[in-house]
Amino acid sequence: MVLTAAVEGEHVTPSIRLSRLLGSGGMGSVWIADHLTLHTQVVVKFLAASLVHDEVSRGRFSREAAAASQVKSPHVVQTLDHGVTESGLPFIVMELLDGESLSARLLREGKLEPPEAARIIGQVCRALTRAHERGIVHRDIKPDNIFLCHGDDGEPFVKVLDFGIAKHPEQAESGGTVTGQAIGTPAFMSPEQLVGAKDLDRRSDLWSVGVLTFLLLTGVRPFPGGNIGAVALAVHSSNRPKPSAQNNALPPAVDAWFEKACAHEPEARFQSARELFDALNEALAITPTNPRAAPDRSGEVAVLRPSELGDVTVSALAKSNSPPALKRDVTTLSPAPPRSRRYVWLVVPIVALVAILVLAMTRSSPQSPTAPAASPPPLAVPSVAPVPSPTISAASSETAPVATASAPSSHPTTKPKTPKPSAAQKPASKGTGYDDIE
Repeated sequence: MVLTAAVEGEHVTPSIRLSRLLGSGGMGSVWIADHLTLHTQVVVKFLAASLVHDEVSRGRFSREAAAASQVKSPHVVQTLDHGVTESGLPFIVMELLDGESLSARLLREGKLEPPEAARIIGQVCRALTRAHERGIVHRDIKPDNIFLCHGDDGEPFVKVLDFGIAKHPEQAESGGTVTGQAIGTPAFMSPEQLVGAKDLDRRSDLWSVGVLTFLLLTGVRPFPGGNIGAVALAVHSSNRPKPSAQNNALPPAVDAWFEKACAHEPEARFQSARELFDALNEALAITPTNPRAAPDRSGEVAVLRPSELGDVTVSALAKSNSPPALKRDVTTLSPAPPRSRRYVWLVVPIVALVAILVLAMTRSSPQSPTAPAASPPPLAVPSVAPVPSPTISAASSETAPVATASAPSSHPTTKPKTPKPSAAQKPASKGTGYDDIE
């Protein structure tokens, strides 16, 4: 059979027709295709015609399709179908992703803020947890194999790609990996992977996640080198790199985390992806100079004080769980009445009572012995001016002072008694009425 390369318009299956070429390389090519039954577009990956008869390459291609379907994680690219075309080319049909690779993001921004880096690493760890539970080791965690899909809430949704060199539980029996054969991307390979150890386990992937995290937080690789030998020398160097040396905004806790994530001995590393991510979250949460690393408080209500608004209304801003767009729900609260208003109804009766008592005392006063014998003139009843109702300002809780008129006595030697101020006339304690709104 003469193998021919895929061409535009070719039917891979009766329902999948090739639309346009996305890219090609030594291992094969990737196409966008139309799924005629589902009325959507998918991705079709072909193994290169030159590798079809290579058992190792063909085996890896088949394992890639099987691994993604076995992991069954939303953070692993979904495999829809796989098989061989009529012309003999092995193919895999996968979901079409909308977004960009993590490597493209780093190329554009250099490094990421710690909270965003943690969100990405967390989703990678969730994918690896599912894979490791099924005995699958990815062996090629790197920015090129992490895709950031555009999420509906504005946050990237991570998909882990390319399980082509993943190690499966049955691989040891089939002899798919030869001892001493290094497979992967050197800059992200663990020490045991660099020397081609055959018994790699999940902790090799965790080393790669540690290197990836260092890169996201600092913008540089911890173990640089242009080839596998240079990287191996950097990995075994006595001078261990520290993330905070490349980004001084990071706390020492991140240095300690990286030291454990990329420990030389697998037994000294984190033993699961969940443990690794929980420790990273804890290390980043204690960053004092980075408020964005604080725990997410989406859904809480921030209440503005009256002094911040310039009036007596209070606005409540409800934060949305879908950043960056915030849904604003403004509620106006009526101010509580000042406490002094509660006693207004007591002021007028008390003032009237005081005036009556003063008048009665004046009439009942005895004659002075030094007064002339002539009949005293009739007592003049003092004129009591009407007491105006106190004006109470809504902006202050103090009552206005009340002035009472005292009657002049006809006997200058008699000193009128001054009535004690009532409780209603004492100034009330100051308060805004919003003390309980914090």
